[in-house]
Amino acid sequence: MMTLRINVAELEALLAERSGRIGCGSWKVGVSDILAGAGWPMAAFPSGWCPLLKWPLGLAGIGYSVYGLASVIRSVRDPYDHKKLLEEIKQMDRTEKRSSIVAVRDASGTARNRYLLYEDTRWGCDFFPNHDTEGTVQMEKPELSKWLSGTFEIPESAFNLSYIREMSHSKPSRSHGGEMRDYVYRLWVADVTEMPEVWKQPQFEVGGYSCRWETIAGMEADQHIMEINEDVVGMVKGFVH
Repeated sequence: MMTLRINVAELEALLAERSGRIGCGSWKVGVSDILAGAGWPMAAFPSGWCPLLKWPLGLAGIGYSVYGLASVIRSVRDPYDHKKLLEEIKQMDRTEKRSSIVAVRDASGTARNRYLLYEDTRWGCDFFPNHDTEGTVQMEKPELSKWLSGTFEIPESAFNLSYIREMSHSKPSRSHGGEMRDYVYRLWVADVTEMPEVWKQPQFEVGGYSCRWETIAGMEADQHIMEINEDVVGMVKGFVH
């Protein structure tokens, strides 16, 4: 299930702009209105009703048919329904990114307080392995395990992947000129019980990534890491470390 974070004022503006089209229905509804309106003058004019009654009813029927015809034309030329409205509302979501953060922890020996970081060239800092969140926790776990194994060249049998929790944080978005945006994180921990040979070095390269081991204290002492990802470091410290 996706949770949307939307500015109320922006939503009100959209609904006000679309108010004339909400509830107009499809072309089938317009055809129904045409037929219904046409029935009024057909019943009123041939009748022996008083002119003060049949003329207003007849003219109202004609007007209703014209309204139905206009609805048909609009729905054919520029169809708009609840699905399109929903898509427009989704586009207003202020969530910048939904990421699954994997705190890869050394559980193979005495250095259990260190975590794997890789050089994230997009953000220009060292960061925990992360991947776009996909599906439910149950659906994502096997896929995330395969991704971690393939990307960082470690057998799936060498680590235990566990889900911790999901949290959201607000921070300035670089892609939106510093505007505050919501980031939704799904936190996982991968305890490495069998260390690959190359992983035993303080710094190493796997899968084209420059990696290193670092403690939470070391991350907190790194001004650049804290400037960009203080929220994630704090989340790992509070719920994994």
